[in-house]
Amino acid sequence: MRFLIDLAWQDLKASSRSLWVFCVCLALGVTLITATGSLYRQVNDGLLANIRNLMGGDLKVDARAPLTSEALTWINENGTSALTIELRTMMGTTSGQFQLVELLTADTRYPLYGDLLLQP
Repeated sequence: MRFLIDLAWQDLKASSRSLWVFCVCLALGVTLITATGSLYRQVNDGLLANIRNLMGGDLKVDARAPLTSEALTWINENGTSALTIELRTMMGTTSGQFQLVELLTADTRYPLYGDLLLQP
């Protein structure tokens, strides 16, 4: 056992430059992970502070099919709602070029918070 410890110590002394490079890379990696987590937290807090204005309301319900009349009745009885419909489709030109587009329709009550400003 003593022989293995001596061998490891000699190898460490002989390759001290490699050890320092490894330590610097390790410290840099930990620093980058910490900075990324901090940036993510700041962006997330900023989005949550303005979520009403960004989403247009307090709650968003996603459904693949139209909501049932019972669900819509319950939602309208418990608060004010605005309905939007989102559709992904392909748009094509006469020259044969196609582009994936996303269409969004909203009713007259959207957004429930803030103002909607449209610019050409």
